[in-house]
Amino acid sequence: MPRKKAATKAEPELARGTKIANLRASGRLIDKVEKGGERVMLNVRSTGNNQTTREPLEGMTDQQLTMRLADAMGTTSPEFIDATLVNLLTVFDAPTDRRATREINAALAVLDGMKPENEVEAMLVTQMVATNDAAMKCLAAISKGLHPEMWGNMSVKLLRTFTGQAEALAKLRRKGEQTVRVVHVHPGGQAVVGDVHNHSGQGRRGQHSENGGQSDAADNANEREALPSPNPIGEAVPIPSSGRQEAVPNARRDQPRRPDR
Repeated sequence: MPRKKAATKAEPELARGTKIANLRASGRLIDKVEKGGERVMLNVRSTGNNQTTREPLEGMTDQQLTMRLADAMGTTSPEFIDATLVNLLTVFDAPTDRRATREINAALAVLDGMKPENEVEAMLVTQMVATNDAAMKCLAAISKGLHPEMWGNMSVKLLRTFTGQAEALAKLRRKGEQTVRVVHVHPGGQAVVGDVHNHSGQGRRGQHSENGGQSDAADNANEREALPSPNPIGEAVPIPSSGRQEAVPNARRDQPRRPDR
């Protein structure tokens, strides 16, 4: 027979841990809302003839919604706001107003969270939302067994595109500035740009190095320098004119031959 007492004893402990986790999550959420982290939301309603309109939530005016959308997209143009919402609705192609509202609010959460500073950044974030949505649909097609190789290749391309878009956004926000960092430079060492070979503490000819495994790229650079020479121009070495070049004597010519045995 299974032991029911152990199960009933563990249940209150699990419920207590869940309650504590819920309280912590609720506190963090309230803190985000108080700091202005609440995402902008709206309702989408079809008006017929393939037309949709946006409506503010209860307790919000249309002017307040426009201001929140402008802040989320980093723009002051109402036309840009409408064009962005139309593009997102076209990409999602939701069959119902409820689903369209859910997907638009999810995209607005990303825009409001990324806080684009201008229209270019807002367009790039919108493209990231569309790319992620297309990649998730491709992965869903793979799970259904519909041409997994084709959808797999497409999803890989889309995910790489998403990574490139994220890098482009980061580069755009850096405004082309580059940061060079030097890491792990020991006292007395030198920072070298290029190929660096570490000999793990062994010096030349098997001798132990005292630099603690630090790269000896600076020493190798000094070895490549030419030694100072009193004749830097490269003039020929003078030969006395009185001296005549003689043939080298054969050491065995004057020696008697050994008798044959």
